[in-house]
Amino acid sequence: MIKNTILKKFAIPLVCLTLLIGLSTPAWAGTSFYLQTENEDNTKTNPLSNQNDTIATAQSKDYNLNTPSAIYYMNGTIKDRNDIDFYKFVYQKSAGSTASNGRFAITLEVSQRSNDYDLTLVDASNRTILTAQSYKQAAFQQNKIIRVPANTLINNTTYYVKIVPKTIGSPTSTDYTLKFIDNISTDTITPGTGVIHLVSYDGKLSAPAVANARRETLDPNAKVLSASLIATKSPYSTGINWQMCVTPGAKYQQKWYNANWNTGDVPEIKTAGFLLKDDWYIAFSGTSIKAGINLVQVDNPKLTLTYEYDTTFAF
Repeated sequence: MIKNTILKKFAIPLVCLTLLIGLSTPAWAGTSFYLQTENEDNTKTNPLSNQNDTIATAQSKDYNLNTPSAIYYMNGTIKDRNDIDFYKFVYQKSAGSTASNGRFAITLEVSQRSNDYDLTLVDASNRTILTAQSYKQAAFQQNKIIRVPANTLINNTTYYVKIVPKTIGSPTSTDYTLKFIDNISTDTITPGTGVIHLVSYDGKLSAPAVANARRETLDPNAKVLSASLIATKSPYSTGINWQMCVTPGAKYQQKWYNANWNTGDVPEIKTAGFLLKDDWYIAFSGTSIKAGINLVQVDNPKLTLTYEYDTTFAF
């Protein structure tokens, strides 16, 4: 009777539904928005008023990602094929978002698909530091993005964004929006709820239960920063050597990582670089000290994962 009950319980995965947390959150969700307009937009009826066409005349852009998830907007226009727009900003490593670690993204969104502009990050000598990638979705294929890695730029140093027209297929609608985005965010999830039991026989590792942490609509490369695994000792079990274990990946036998029973922290996970999309398996081992009983049980295990992801992953 005990075995049948246990087998039925093990047949119930730890996670029985797709996680919905954050699925409706827009990719550009941010807490702060700053809007500027290109200077020459105010006089774009004058063909000679290309005011920000060189490094020397670059328009200053207010940029300081000291607010987590901030987005800074710049609205501009490419007036003709000879119009080059420069914007300068003083790079300041984010102090408000510990996740960013100096990382951010620059995006260029065009008003018409037939208009294609190059987007480049350059230094004061107009030397290229990073070039943009195209947005792959067909409906917005001319949009561009530059993802700035950590430790790429020097703090409190002036840099320039350069916008150069390649193709102008809609000369009457050449507007664009330039954005600076604090694009690295952190979140925490606890996949799985409900009554789950893990049983250790003769001090051996229990059958594993799966905690599906996949977030298909978020960054597929979301990296796990830390893990915590806790459980409750069954009131019917008397044992020693209580040990919770977790491992990622389809081949869960490769290596089990031990959780601290008192805090739930899994120290080795912090530096392992695992991805959130991996299947995560949990298990338990314990040794019975009750005469005639060779099993020990824990109830309701909970795996909590803290991870970071790129909010602009789909751009």
